[in-house]
Amino acid sequence: MRTTLKNFTKVLSVSALLLFAGSCQDDEPTDETLDAITLSCDSFESSNPDHITNLADRVQGGVDYIIDCDIDVEIDLTIDAGVTIQFADNVGMWIQETGSIVANGTSSKAVTFTGKTKAKGAWRGLLVESDNINNRFDYVTVEYAGGGQYNSNGDKGSITLTSQTHLVLNNVTVANGLTYGINLAYRNHTVELNNCNVSSCNIPLFIDATSVSKITGGSFTGNTTNSIFVNAESSRSLNTNHTWKDLGVPYRLTNDLKINDGGVLTLNAGVTIEVAPSMGIDVEGIFDDGSALIAVGTSSNPITFTGVTKTAGSWRSIYYSYSSNPVNKIDNAVIEYAGGNGTNAKGAVEMWSADPSVNISNTSFSNIYGCAIFDYNTASNPNPNFSESNNSTSSVSGGYICNN
Repeated sequence: MRTTLKNFTKVLSVSALLLFAGSCQDDEPTDETLDAITLSCDSFESSNPDHITNLADRVQGGVDYIIDCDIDVEIDLTIDAGVTIQFADNVGMWIQETGSIVANGTSSKAVTFTGKTKAKGAWRGLLVESDNINNRFDYVTVEYAGGGQYNSNGDKGSITLTSQTHLVLNNVTVANGLTYGINLAYRNHTVELNNCNVSSCNIPLFIDATSVSKITGGSFTGNTTNSIFVNAESSRSLNTNHTWKDLGVPYRLTNDLKINDGGVLTLNAGVTIEVAPSMGIDVEGIFDDGSALIAVGTSSNPITFTGVTKTAGSWRSIYYSYSSNPVNKIDNAVIEYAGGNGTNAKGAVEMWSADPSVNISNTSFSNIYGCAIFDYNTASNPNPNFSESNNSTSSVSGGYICNN
């Protein structure tokens, strides 16, 4: 049978003892004293006839449950507000494909996953492999996790999702993680991040490029590296509409970011894109020339494209090919440290000879290897769909506009 853990009294109150002795004196009642329960390794396994489906709040302000082994969740598990689960060193919790997890914290009574040892990475963390639509964390704290890999791929994080999983995170706090606070680097998630706070981790968030637009807000500062790492491998190309918000820290592209097949990426004012060495941004349109990049900042809050390495030509370029979408626009932006430095790029912005639609205005180019803007057409036959105005250059080795 399935069981639910409930509060129980461990000691008899002093007042009850006095009544038992026949005393007529009234005494103040005392709080019940409860010990943490150590859960068995098969507590949430479907093969266990007494598996647990609910963890209730037992100890006010203390540890309710102890987990001292790697534990799998194969059933539907609900965790009540106020519950604290303590993990021994080097263990963690794996939400399997057949299971689900709902952590029902509140603003005054969070659900807490913590380590016995109060040190970064003391325990492995939470790995979610379930696509159950009920998977949800509300007002949850995960701390001192991310210290060890949980699968053969070597993935680490205080909270990690595998591919094709579902999880909604509302008001989730991740702190003192050794690696990624939240690891969403796999693709095909159904995920939401609403008002999450990640601090005192190595890197706050590693996320698939197609999921970045699911971050509605939160705080990602106070970490060793204050950047949101974006997994932008070719299989993560943006082929639908996406909007990236200014979250107060840069987005770091670890691979080439490709916008294709009619995808449109809009960057809100204030967004900073950091590009890893030799990588770049490609706006392609081989199969659908509706692809576009819309990067419109303001004079006081520009959009910045920069390199992880602060040297001229450290990253490649923003490269346009075939896209005839007239919404392609860079305005009130800063583009720096681009140009490729011998890695097949000829400018910070490049336009293929298929005459893509490109509009660049009020943008500063600095520390560029090669040209600020390169047109693969000849000077006598320039791209007729390119327009520019009020741009500036500084430390641009190849000049402002160059032609093939």
